[in-house]
Amino acid sequence: MSPAASSRQPRPDTRGELLGATRRVIQRSGIASATVGEITREAGASLGLLNYHFASKDDVVAEAFAEVARMELGQLLDISRRHDDPADRLAAYLDLEEWADRESWSLWVDAWGEAVHLDALRDTLDRFAAGWRAVLAEVIADGVRQGHWSCADPADTAARLSAVLDGIGLHSTVHGHDVAPRARPRGPAGWWSSSSA
Repeated sequence: MSPAASSRQPRPDTRGELLGATRRVIQRSGIASATVGEITREAGASLGLLNYHFASKDDVVAEAFAEVARMELGQLLDISRRHDDPADRLAAYLDLEEWADRESWSLWVDAWGEAVHLDALRDTLDRFAAGWRAVLAEVIADGVRQGHWSCADPADTAARLSAVLDGIGLHSTVHGHDVAPRARPRGPAGWWSSSSA
C-alpha cells in the first residue's frame, strides 16, 4: 500500500471518537438541535470521516444512544449474576433506577421524543426496551417457579412494570418537584408485592 493510500485510511479509533462526541453534543444541545458540523467539530474529525463510518446523522445519533442503552442493559444483567433470590434481584433492579440522575433520564426522554421522527432511533429504542422487558420477565418467572409470587403472564407484567418505571423517570426529569428522589419506589417492600403480580 502506498503512503498516499494509507493516509486515506481512517484512524482506528475515529468511530469511537465520533460516538463519544455525539453523546456529548446531544447531552448538551439535545438530539433535534445536534448538527453534523457540531459533532465533527467536537470529535476533531471531518465530515468525510463521519460519512465513512455512518450513513447519516440519524445513524450516528442512534448508535451513540445505543452505546448508552447497552451499558445500562449490561448493568441490569450484572445484577442478575449477583442475586440468586428473585425478590432480591427485583429489588436491585428497581433500585438501579436513579430518578435523580437527570443526565441519563434527560437523554432517554429526548430519545423517546425524537424517535417519533427518526426510524433509526426508534428501532434502537425498541431493541433495548425489548431487552429490558426480557430481563424483568425472567426474574418475574423465576419468582413464580420458586413460589415467591403468582403471575399468570410474566412478559405482560414486565412490560407494565417497565412502562411504570419509564413514566416515573419521565416525570422525575420533566417535573422533578413532583417526583422527588426520596419518593422513588424501593423494591418489593414498596409498591411492588406478590399480590400486585
